[in-house]
This record gives sequence, structure tokens and C-alpha cells, in this order.
Amino acid sequence: SSKQLEIGDTILIKTTLSKPQYLNNPNNFDYADYLYKKRFYTTSYITQNQWILIGKNQSFQIKKWSNNIRNHLLNIYKKYGLTNDTFAIASAISLGYKDELSEEIKEQFSQSGASHILAVSGLHVGIIFLVISKILYPFNRNKHLRLLKLIIILLLLWGYALITGLSASVVRSTIMFSIIALGTTLKRNSNIYNSISIAAFFMLIYNPFYLLDISFQLSFSAVIGIVFIEKKIENLLT
Repeated sequence: SSKQLEIGDTILIKTTLSKPQYLNNPNNFDYADYLYKKRFYTTSYITQNQWILIGKNQSFQIKKWSNNIRNHLLNIYKKYGLTNDTFAIASAISLGYKDELSEEIKEQFSQSGASHILAVSGLHVGIIFLVISKILYPFNRNKHLRLLKLIIILLLLWGYALITGLSASVVRSTIMFSIIALGTTLKRNSNIYNSISIAAFFMLIYNPFYLLDISFQLSFSAVIGIVFIEKKIENLLT
């Protein structure tokens, strides 16, 4: 019955909530602190006899809607024969759905130094942006068509970000490419460092705890490093 639960459903639980124990060992991973930064303050183990469903949420919710779309796409993968590890890897790479990944697969990718491949990132958003921009190139003829092109790009980019779970790297790149698309529509060049700063600014307004998130830190440090080093390498090659 737990598999039938959807985002927004109301359940009644009989249990005892407890605060996670903080680890005092120096330099150990502090799971309680990690949960706190994710805004989880208590935990509990609940058996099948300790909860019941008391209400289905029929109202429209963007998160619920995006989750239903992702589930529909996952069912399409299964319909066309993707199973087991193939399905797990394909769904993780394309849709950010990692529930089917086994510990063995994670360990294999980790040992090969390719764990980042299993995460939806700015690369995915960039590919989508480039493909859409090329397809809609004829829309650059006049101002009204350019505006329509911008709306289509923004809808598709943010729709993909929603479906993949709004991870820090995806949100960062989606904001950046949205700024680039806006600048192209207005025929203005966008400064890449300004785009990165604006992305960080809006993300931290939405959730200041992003600053303590390792994916946020790595995503921004990586893209800043790439932008900074790429120009120097390009000048050397020239």
C-alpha cells in the first residue's frame, strides 16, 4: 500500500519521533548534521501496521504534476524493454531517478571515477538548450518570433528541471541558460560570471541551506573553474 502513496497525500502515524544522534568522533561524517541541513529534524521507523491513509490530495501541485510526468516516462522505458540495470542506469542518467540503482552499480561507477555520470547535471540542460535553439533557429527572423522562442525554451528547460527533481546543479544551469536565452532575445551578450552569480543569488534566496549542500558547492566551484581555466587554455592555443 505504501507504493500507492503520492505527493500531497495525508497519512496518520502512530510512532515515537526521536532526534538523530550527533557523532562526537572527530572528522567522521555527521549524519545528524547532514539531516539538519536538509531540514529533517526527527526520524522514526514505521511498520506497516503503524500508519493509515486518511486523505488523497486532489488539488494541483507542481511537484506532484512533475512527479507524475516522470513516472509516465519511466513506464515508457519499461514498455520498450528496459529492465534491471539497463533501466536503472538509463532512468538515473536521463531523468534523475535513482531509486532503482543497486549498491553494486553505485560501487562500480564510484571505483571507475564516473559517479557523476549517474547524476543529471548542467550537461543535460546544455544539450537540451542547444538542440532547442538549433531547431527554433528560424524564429530569429523578427522580434515576436524571438519572444515566442524564448518562452518555448524557458518552458522546456524548467519543465525538465522539475521532472528531474530540481537538484542544485540542474537549477544552477537552468537559471544560467535562461539568462543566456533572455540575452539572445534582447540581442545582448551575457557575462558568464554574472550569470553564475545571479543563479547562486536566487537559489540562496529560495533556500539558504543550499550554501551548505555539497552538490551546490561542487556545482558552482566546478563551473567557475571551467570558465576561468578554459579562457586561459584558449589563449595559449591561439
